[in-house]
Amino acid sequence: MSVVPDVDAAQLQRCAPSKPAAGLLPAAGLVVLNGSRSDCDWKKDPTSPVPGLTPPARMPSVVRTDWVHNSNDSFFYTQPATTWCAGRAPGQSGSKFRS
Repeated sequence: MSVVPDVDAAQLQRCAPSKPAAGLLPAAGLVVLNGSRSDCDWKKDPTSPVPGLTPPARMPSVVRTDWVHNSNDSFFYTQPATTWCAGRAPGQSGSKFRS
């Protein structure tokens, strides 16, 4: 899950405070909204756990069965069928070796 403001494309265009500010999105990926107008506030969807953020049901997601990502532990716990040789001696196992 990620933290993404609930702002759609129409709101991005409507709420840019100036043409140079609107040009920052395609040029540098920066979003600038007019903070002096209440209609430019982030949307407040009642299904979102945090007001102003995109609710989980509208977040992009990918489901795969051929690969698993685990950011909390070593790579060999999530991909047991894969042969890894990241500096470990043959036959060495266990959680002491960190990726």
